[in-house]
Amino acid sequence: MIANARRLAGFGFRVFPIAPNMKAPSLIQAWQVGATTDVVQIERWWQQWPQANIGVVPWPGWVVLDLDSKTDPGALAKSVSQLRALGLANTLVICTPSGGVHMYYKWLDGRTVKSTVGRHWGFPEVDIRAEGGYVVGPGSYTAAMGAKQHEGMYSVHNLAVPVPMPPRLVEKMPFKNNVADNSFLKGLSRTGSDASPQNPEGVIIPDVIPVGERDALMYRYIGKLVSQGLSRYAIAAKAREAWAKCEQPQGNEFPWAAVIGQIDRSLNQYRHAKAVPVDVSDTAVPDVRTLNDALQRYCLIESGSLVADLTPNQRAEPVRWGEFKLDKSNIMVTIADDAVRPLPDAWLHHAERKRVHGITYYPKDTAILYLNNISYFNRYVPSPFQAMATYDPEKIKIPLAHLAYLLADDSENMRIMEKWLAYTVKRPAVKIPWAPLIITTEQGTGKGWFKDLLMLMVGQKNFGIATPEELSPNQIQFNGWMGGVVLLFDEMKGINAKLLNHIVTETWGTVNPKYRPKEERQFFCNVIGFSNDIHALRISHKDRRWWIHDNIVIPKDQEYYNRLYEWLATDGVAHFVTYLWSIDTSGNDFLARPPITQGKLRMIDTSLNEYIRCINDAYELNQGPMAYDIVSTDIVMEYAQNEVLSDIPASSKAVGRFLNTHLRKCILPKSEQKYTVIIGAKVYRKRLIAIRNPEKWRNAADSEVIAHYSQHWNEVLK
Repeated sequence: MIANARRLAGFGFRVFPIAPNMKAPSLIQAWQVGATTDVVQIERWWQQWPQANIGVVPWPGWVVLDLDSKTDPGALAKSVSQLRALGLANTLVICTPSGGVHMYYKWLDGRTVKSTVGRHWGFPEVDIRAEGGYVVGPGSYTAAMGAKQHEGMYSVHNLAVPVPMPPRLVEKMPFKNNVADNSFLKGLSRTGSDASPQNPEGVIIPDVIPVGERDALMYRYIGKLVSQGLSRYAIAAKAREAWAKCEQPQGNEFPWAAVIGQIDRSLNQYRHAKAVPVDVSDTAVPDVRTLNDALQRYCLIESGSLVADLTPNQRAEPVRWGEFKLDKSNIMVTIADDAVRPLPDAWLHHAERKRVHGITYYPKDTAILYLNNISYFNRYVPSPFQAMATYDPEKIKIPLAHLAYLLADDSENMRIMEKWLAYTVKRPAVKIPWAPLIITTEQGTGKGWFKDLLMLMVGQKNFGIATPEELSPNQIQFNGWMGGVVLLFDEMKGINAKLLNHIVTETWGTVNPKYRPKEERQFFCNVIGFSNDIHALRISHKDRRWWIHDNIVIPKDQEYYNRLYEWLATDGVAHFVTYLWSIDTSGNDFLARPPITQGKLRMIDTSLNEYIRCINDAYELNQGPMAYDIVSTDIVMEYAQNEVLSDIPASSKAVGRFLNTHLRKCILPKSEQKYTVIIGAKVYRKRLIAIRNPEKWRNAADSEVIAHYSQHWNEVLK
């Protein structure tokens, strides 16, 4: 397998590992970025996954035709006949298990070919795999999975160096700049002729967008704005301008939350597909043009053959040397001997080139850090919002009012949350060893807006989110979302707090991303949780890691939320950050155990099962066996089963654990010790527990303990 991967890389195709016997999934994250021609990296992958299949990603300049009979073999024969008439050339051809073929071509046209299925360009059984797509490479084996996947080997039919695509076939290719004849879409070219100082994006919005085209055109418009490197709220503002020109029913308000969600998805897809970080501020970074620019801007990470961009808002995304070289190879520079060289080669061999040993993450505005005399590239990206000289009280009313709305106008809870936010913004390198959990019981109350505000304040690249699926017991071991300055547990529901407690408090630990090696790392992330469920956590009375506020919040009207999102697009965030900087965070009192809230007490109560709750209530009210000094597990269980109407029997293990740990009053110095108790004519061996006056009974004679227990045996069971 590895020999085939090396050969494809030698032809110029990027490769990556796919799960054995499958066409998907990729064994690496973001295969669009990670696929490479680097032989060293390829060997590492196949040493780690010897049976992995090969994914082949065409570079810009390469195209693969995928001829396959998905439905009708006659249609495939017809497509092949049509392609032959257009001049199929003698090129690299791979046979697929389904009876189809992959034909590899060079692409010398300069235009960008679009990956698509055959029905979009005239050949019903031919797909195109170009930039942004991939095919399974030769030597790979797939198991049968119905119509989706056939069993067999991808084998070489014709071994040849890929040749340029015949001109007559080039004419049939779908290009990425081919758009429908619609005035709205015509303006979506980033470098089109419509660009001007008054309209720098080159985007023309028609006076009226028909109702039937609104959603599709808005989706494509957002994607085009994302590709121009605008910030998320600048994109949202432009999308709202376009929305205003849509034909729509009266009262159809602009869906801020849905649009922001679509922008986030587009930003994420664009970042992975293009292998470049997306600018989260409104200031784009100019590209490098000279050797001196490169010497100031880039750094070689020797431990992984990576190139890092030291520009602050580009810092988090190092790229492999091969990708950097390919991306910059068209930039020619003059070096000392007046020779003209490609910029990557001139930079790599220059004596003043910056270099570091490895990568780290530390919330400090320094691109290169020295730890124990070893140099590291710092992936931390400073927040785009820093404290100003002063803030305008009028411009912070909206976030403070919304926070008060979520916290039921409780002044003490407001003070705690404001201070938590201030610590997070002012002291990002200090980990708060407890986490707030905000529960509003209703959806649509604006917790998502609060999430967006947090993300803006700390910086998008310092903000992580863990979904309910990622927090499930069988998935939480893959914690690639760890790290950053803020970590949000979103939509929490019925999660055992024990699974999360180490994340809240520990400052060192193991990051275990899927399909990537484990890594020991220092943790700085401050955790916060959101939920609509009063059973968000299963938590014990001994917990000291969660500050919980639950509140029945009634959602407000759409205009209220429109004002919230409009505020995010202004300079209000900068004023709110400045306000947080004015809050005193000196000392470490705030880092102690968080105060107990009524919400936390309710959650502790709901975390107990029915039997344990019954026993706990009996203890507090001096009822049943819990009214006496000495009890046994079986008598307490029998009492609880008589009190609780349930088809599920009580668990002796759970009851014993509650008596021994919750009450912490076991009188026996050795867990193996049992007392011989005679009740009537029967002899019992029992482990007895003193739930009251433990010191008295710990020092009492065995006969006295047995007599006290026996005295109440019959009375308790009445």
